[in-house]
Amino acid sequence: MLERGIVKKFPGFLSELQQQLESLPQASLLRITRYGGLDLHDLISLILEPRDFTVDCPDEVPQDEIFHYSELKSSESGQTLVQNNEVAFCILAGGAGTRIGGPKCLLSLGNGETLLSKKIRQAADLKNIWVIISPDLKESVVDHLTERSLMSNHIKIVEQFESFRLTPNNQLFLLNNEASLYPCGHGDVIPALVQSEVLQKFNENGGKHVYVVNVDNISANIDPDILGLHHDNNTPVTCEVVARNSSDSGGFLCNHMGIPQIVEGFRMSYDTDQSKFTHINTNTMILQSNLDFNSIIWSWYRVKKNYNGNLIIQYERLLQQLTCHFKTQFVEVERARRFMPIKNISDLDYIKNDSR
Repeated sequence: MLERGIVKKFPGFLSELQQQLESLPQASLLRITRYGGLDLHDLISLILEPRDFTVDCPDEVPQDEIFHYSELKSSESGQTLVQNNEVAFCILAGGAGTRIGGPKCLLSLGNGETLLSKKIRQAADLKNIWVIISPDLKESVVDHLTERSLMSNHIKIVEQFESFRLTPNNQLFLLNNEASLYPCGHGDVIPALVQSEVLQKFNENGGKHVYVVNVDNISANIDPDILGLHHDNNTPVTCEVVARNSSDSGGFLCNHMGIPQIVEGFRMSYDTDQSKFTHINTNTMILQSNLDFNSIIWSWYRVKKNYNGNLIIQYERLLQQLTCHFKTQFVEVERARRFMPIKNISDLDYIKNDSR
């Protein structure tokens, strides 16, 4: 357990941060000590020793190295995997929704449906549904699903990790005089599944693949043909991408150091012409469930966020690091069919109006 006084004395600009940390209640400190997350000592190390993850001169991925959904054959193996309960549906639902004013998973789509309930219904026939959420949301999510008669033994609620929000000058961001905690990004999904032993039990019961989707992408569900391609090619990771529009930002499909992978735009050097990249990430991917996930040394990225009108700093890890670590194949899917993310209020209003 963390005890007061174990934090060594730091010089200079960190002295105020140290005073803040020493004044925190024990319960607040304990929330960020779960093994596998970003604990206090790691957070301080990241502040003291900033790391540069800039990607210089990434290349385009040739079109003939990308599978196209329209050219995929109908797959019996994908259907068989679903019928035999050998695939898990993993819903990333931990986003704080800083751009939309509240937790995304509980946003209403009208007619009593929410983003999370819609995702659960898309996987209604599966025996393994995993919902990755922040600890603050667990009780609300369980109540939410119970009220809609969706909670069952097939659903596992898995808590991701937390850390402290910071100000731009590396002090604790305080909200109502209390340290503000945040979920550490969608890269938490693998460490959280490993530490919770959900992944281990799935493998022991004959599980083979994990289909990962964002809760805010209302079009993303299990596609048997893509699942079949993933399984038949025996590829560790299969990642869905879409043809890029000029207004798109986020993670780009590119070739870096000879490895086709997803690289977030904020990591690219200023002289990189991002307009040359033809595909963007959808954050939908399939993973072989028995991969050596413990071999990954996760990178923590310093990112800026707008939280309640305040500029704050968070350290997050990215799920897309899997595409760098494991051999990955990429499938271009139709945007209208597989990629309809809700990022802001206007997106939500559009979906509500379209469903009427």
